[in-house]
Amino acid sequence: MASSKKKIEPMPVAQTRTESLRLKLEEEILNGSLRPGTKLDEIEVGLRFGLSRTPVREALKSLTASGLVEIRAHQGSYVARPSHRTIEEMVETMAIFEIELARLAARRSNVKDHNAMETAQAECERAVEMSRPAAFYAANVQFHDAIYSAGRNRFLAEQAWALRQRLEPYRRQISYHPGLMRKSALEHRQIINAIISLDETGAAQAMKCHIESLKDTISNLVESIGGAQ
Repeated sequence: MASSKKKIEPMPVAQTRTESLRLKLEEEILNGSLRPGTKLDEIEVGLRFGLSRTPVREALKSLTASGLVEIRAHQGSYVARPSHRTIEEMVETMAIFEIELARLAARRSNVKDHNAMETAQAECERAVEMSRPAAFYAANVQFHDAIYSAGRNRFLAEQAWALRQRLEPYRRQISYHPGLMRKSALEHRQIINAIISLDETGAAQAMKCHIESLKDTISNLVESIGGAQ
C-alpha cells in the first residue's frame, strides 16, 4: 500500500544564475543560516556557488533592494538586521493598499475578473492538498494580482505591487509555515465571496483579516532571525 505521507516541494526553480543565487541566499538569511551582520564577500560567495562576480553582484544588489542585505561604505555587503518596526509599517501600508483594492474590486469587477480569482484560488487549494508551498506561493501571487486588476486603479495597484516586492522574501518564506497555506486559502474564499456579492465592506474586512494574519507570522519570522526592534 502506497504511503499517504505528502512530500514538501522545494523552492521554485530559478531561470537565471542570478535569480538562483538570490533565492538561495534569501532562504539562508530567512532560515537563520546566515545571521544578521554576516559579511557577504563577493569572491567567497562566488567560489562557494561556483559563480563569477557578476551574478553574485547582481544577486546582492537585488537582496539589498528587498532589505535583506545592506551595503556599508568602504566595507562591502552584509546580512541586514531587519527592524520589527519597519517590517510592521510595511505590512500595515500593504494592508491599506490591498484592503482598498479589494473594496474597489467588489464595486468594479466583472465576470472575467471573478474567473481569474477562482482560477488562482483553485490552484491555491490544489497546492494545499498536495503540500506544495512553492506552488501555493505562485498561485497566491496570481490571486492578489487578479484583485489588483479588478480594482481598476492602476496607480494604486502599482504602489501595492512595489511594496509587495519589498515583502516578497518574507511572504514566500512563511508559505512553509505549518497550517498557514490552508488558513490563507480559507481567507481567500471569504474575499472572493464578498467581491462576487458586490459587498464592498465585506471584501475590505475579509482582506484586512487576511493581511493581519500575515503580519503576525512575518513578525515571528523577523524575531526568529534576530531582527532589531
